[in-house]
Order: sequence, then structure tokens, then C-alpha cells
Amino acid sequence: MVERGYRPNDAFDMAAAANAVLKSFRISLCSNVADALISHIPDDARPSDRLTHEIGLPEELREQLVELIETDVDPEGDELLRRRVGDEAAARLPARTRLFLATALLQFESMGKSPCIDYAPVSVQVVKALEFEMRELVGAAVRGFSAPSEPQSLSREEETLFHVLADRRQMVSLGSITYAFKAMRNAKAGILRHAASQLNIFGMLDLTTPRTVKLLLNDVLNRYRNGGAHEQAISYVTCEECISALMGNQDQPGLILQVSRWRDQSAK
Repeated sequence: MVERGYRPNDAFDMAAAANAVLKSFRISLCSNVADALISHIPDDARPSDRLTHEIGLPEELREQLVELIETDVDPEGDELLRRRVGDEAAARLPARTRLFLATALLQFESMGKSPCIDYAPVSVQVVKALEFEMRELVGAAVRGFSAPSEPQSLSREEETLFHVLADRRQMVSLGSITYAFKAMRNAKAGILRHAASQLNIFGMLDLTTPRTVKLLLNDVLNRYRNGGAHEQAISYVTCEECISALMGNQDQPGLILQVSRWRDQSAK
């Protein structure tokens, strides 16, 4: 489209048409046609952000477009999510969280129940949704904190929060956020105390309790993600436990839905 001189409006129209065709193929006709096409894109293909830059879109519009491209939620997976947690709870989740959870449920349903299958792709996807929500929460908790300059001598937990404050997302992990939560419990001053105060306003201080910290470090990181992301297989039973603990259901919301409720409090 860029090489032939298409205008942005033309590009949007063609992208919408292509998405509609691929989505109809994937859902109605051939199951994974869209996935197969995407998986065979050559390695030198231009990524979305570069392509929109070459089209000449304003930066703000480019960011919105890339966000939409990367968080389009599969309708079948979205239906599974809404059926599990309820329409209202699913609608409150941001598009990226819904993308991860809908993908996980779609995978889990399609894989069936077998002792001969590694369910790591599902559990890692669910944990990824939790990690995104935790980063978003911590971002809201440190927002507004001001210091003359970033101190030179920082604890590991303080350093994590300054990374969040500076939007250095690649420097922050679910584990480092969990340790920061643990340190907030007894924080007396500085960015840790500021974040703890915000968590209290959001009604989220329960995330700093030993019980929740243990759940995150022992179960979420060790059982549901780390092993499966490296050399270990994740069984059906463990994967089911992961979905139950992190996603939950309409009667008992899981940890992801509990973390996401900070948005309701911040909007008041």
C-alpha cells in the first residue's frame, strides 16, 4: 500500500476489508487459515509501527492503530471469556487483557484433556494477562510521585517503581512487582510509601499481604509460568488450577479480575 502511494484512508479501508475476510475464514470456514497466513509472513516483513510510519500517519494516530491491530479479540475466544467471568466483568477488562485471556481459553478448549499434551501455552498466556494488569496497577500507584531526581542509592524494590514511573516496562517483571508490593507493606517514605498510599485508596492493599505475595511467587511464577516457559511441561490439572486461580468464574473472580478493579476506584 505504501509503495503504490495509497493514502491513509485507503489503507484503513483495505485493512478493514482484509481483517473481515481473514476473520470470517478463521471462525466460519477453515478454522486456522488466518493463523497459517500470519505464521508464514516472511521475516523481513515490515512491522506494524514501521508500516504506519511510512504511510505518514501522525504519531498519536499510529499508536492508536497499532494498539487496535495488536489487541483485536477473537470473537469465539471473547465469547468463552464472557461465558466464564460474565459479560459485565469481561467488558471492564482492557482490550489487551481480554486478548490474552480469550486466546488462552480458546487454546484450552481446542487442546482437549490429555496426559500427553503440554498446556504451557495456555498457562503462560493467562499469567501474561496478570503481568499486564499488575504493571498497569503499579503505573497508576506511582503516578504523581515527584522527586528532584532519581536517587542514586535505591533498593531493588524502589528501583522497580522508578522503572515503572519512567515507563521502562522492559525493566519490570511480575516477580519484581511482587517484591515491590511486599516492600510497600512496611514502607515509611519515598516512592514505596507513595505507592502504598495509592493502593490503599484503590482498596488494593491486600496485594501486599504475605498470603498474596506467596501466591504470586510460589504458584503463579513457579508452577504456572517459569517451568512451562522453559524446560517443564504443564499438565492439564495444573493449567486448570491456573485458570481457576487467576481468571476465576462468575461466582468467584480470580486474581486478574481482582487486580483490575483498581480502575473502578480510580474513576471515582
